[in-house]
Amino acid sequence: MVLSYLKRAREKKTEKNLAHVFFKNNIENDEYFRGLYFTICSKISLFSYDENRGTFEEIQYNSDNELCYSFCYPDRLGAIRSMKIVKLLRIHDVYEIRLFDSFHQIRILFVVNSLRYDRVLTFGFDKQHGVDLTDVLRDESYLINREEINLENYNYWIGGEVL
Repeated sequence: MVLSYLKRAREKKTEKNLAHVFFKNNIENDEYFRGLYFTICSKISLFSYDENRGTFEEIQYNSDNELCYSFCYPDRLGAIRSMKIVKLLRIHDVYEIRLFDSFHQIRILFVVNSLRYDRVLTFGFDKQHGVDLTDVLRDESYLINREEINLENYNYWIGGEVL
């Protein structure tokens, strides 16, 4: 399965939060976040999607009863930490990638497109700096994935591969 990015938003106000735009403006020039981002993206591209379960086999319930995926990764100071890096949001089958340090709580949302079961990075934002856009961008991710994308216009909405 492919890991791609969303090329356009439904709403003009969310265009600056498109995942590929957010990456270019907020992650690309930060060596730590860039490395963590590509590590997570490569892991997600290898996840096995279970159609019967409606999520990835690698996503499991944690002690807080959240469906998530954790792994160990060094923080900025080099200490190895267990990080909850992928979380299934409770509504609309939208996932969030979680990148964080002392100053940032970066979130990148993605969906699984049911036409091809591709993973599609949709939107990104930093919860630490500004308004928490989780609900707004989750809803837009869901609507685009369920109502806009079809086989005839797939390339209009979906861009190239991330990796």
